[in-house]
Amino acid sequence: MAEYVRIREAGSSRLGDDNGHDFARHRDSFEHEDLPLHEKELDEKPAATTHETDDASDSDDSDLEDIIDVEKQSSADMPKWTRYNTYGSLVKSWCVTALPRFCQSGGLRLKGEPHPTAWLDALRGYAAWIVFQYHAFNTYDPSWRRQPFVSILFAGPGMVALFFVISGYVLSYSLLKQIRNRQSAGMLESLASSTFRRYLRLYVSSIVATVFAFILIRLGWYNPFGIYVPSFLGQVGHWLFDTIIFINPFGDIRGWYHRGTQDSNYLSTLWTIPVEFRGSMILFGFCAAVCKLTTPWRMALTWLVILLCYVWNSVFVAEFLYGLFVADLSLLRNPDRLRRPAATEALSSPLPSRVFVMETAAHAPRFWKWNWSLNRTPRSRIAANVGYSLLFLLGIFLLGEPDGIDLGVWGQFPWRFLKSFIPFYYTNGAEAYWYLSVGGFFLVLAIDSFPALQRPLMYGFSQYVGDLSFGIYVLHPPVTIAFYHGLMEPWRVKHLGSSPLAFIPGFIALTLMVFILADYFSRLDKKVVRLGRWLQAKLFRKWDC
Repeated sequence: MAEYVRIREAGSSRLGDDNGHDFARHRDSFEHEDLPLHEKELDEKPAATTHETDDASDSDDSDLEDIIDVEKQSSADMPKWTRYNTYGSLVKSWCVTALPRFCQSGGLRLKGEPHPTAWLDALRGYAAWIVFQYHAFNTYDPSWRRQPFVSILFAGPGMVALFFVISGYVLSYSLLKQIRNRQSAGMLESLASSTFRRYLRLYVSSIVATVFAFILIRLGWYNPFGIYVPSFLGQVGHWLFDTIIFINPFGDIRGWYHRGTQDSNYLSTLWTIPVEFRGSMILFGFCAAVCKLTTPWRMALTWLVILLCYVWNSVFVAEFLYGLFVADLSLLRNPDRLRRPAATEALSSPLPSRVFVMETAAHAPRFWKWNWSLNRTPRSRIAANVGYSLLFLLGIFLLGEPDGIDLGVWGQFPWRFLKSFIPFYYTNGAEAYWYLSVGGFFLVLAIDSFPALQRPLMYGFSQYVGDLSFGIYVLHPPVTIAFYHGLMEPWRVKHLGSSPLAFIPGFIALTLMVFILADYFSRLDKKVVRLGRWLQAKLFRKWDC
């Protein structure tokens, strides 16, 4: 609510790794499709593997000259219109590529089978979409928006808590795989790579987003908190100073939005980026600290730290550790995902991959062995799925927590009772995340445990929304103020009136514009990811292990 009040004060209701067969695509939060670097020099040629005699070489040279003469003759005889047709095809291809993906033929079609955890990308994308709706259309009228379970469609703070839980899952997933496989060299390599690239991954893309806001400010379409400077050089100086303050990784953060929090005056939704970076570093350090522990001790220590985080009013750390715990459970339920690649397995271990699966089951906690045996019967599987479905609904309910205690037709039940348990020192916005963090944990745990809940998130459109998640999140505030409140709302008042149907054209137009800009932003975002990997490849030294 505090963030929404700030947005209203700004002048409008606005906002806040390789996808191969490995899970490196999910190493970084807001990393939608971290494509691997497959650049190859154009002049690279395969080395010769055979030795030929001089006579054979002369014969080949003469044959090559004949082929070149034939090609020259055929090229000279080629009509000009065919060459123009070739150029036209290239231009057409470039124009199609320049379109947003949803406008391209087959643009929303999945490129191959999605990874089993690809649903996390889609979930993050829909969460970013809800944050967009929260800032653009967050009003108390009509009242149906504040009803139980429906309220999640406008639950911006709840989606921020969900972001951090998802980040904890995706950042720890590959590290946990290496911990379970006892790959010390791979663990060190992953920790070094993730820690080195994390700052670039988060802050460079954020700076690119502030440049977009800078352009709108200079055009006079967007002026949050009155930061417009008449002089262009003065505006550049203001932007540089604001950016330097924003990218300070050692700034004071609390994990929730409050007055004076570290963010960018050009895009206030970026207040989550310092929290994301701090939580990522804590998560990496925690993984390094527990990498030598057995699974029961690692899980027990995880829960101990989670509980202490609530005592210390550091809920954002608990949200990252919630994600780590769910990822640990997922690998415990799916030991087949721990199998090493054939080449790595042959070089590093004489044991076949099935040994790691058996070892995982043998060292699983006792309660989970009981759960495995329980799920073997059809009746127990049905009971478990019903339980996960109820947990999913409970997560939806908690994430839709109202700003106060009134929840539509339910009145003050049950939030008047639930909020009485929040510690008195949770103030200035922190009190909201006491239950939102739990709701994010319940939702991710339920979806991860019940595959049927993952299916809608595996569709092509859902994966597309996941690819745009960061762009939707960071670009919608200036677009909402400049386009919706600056153009669409005056046009609606003049021509359509104030009926409920009158708002639909503006809602559709604004959503399309945000998605189009997010589509183009995602292309720049992928280049930032490539930049981080390129720097790592250039600067990292190879160690002999």
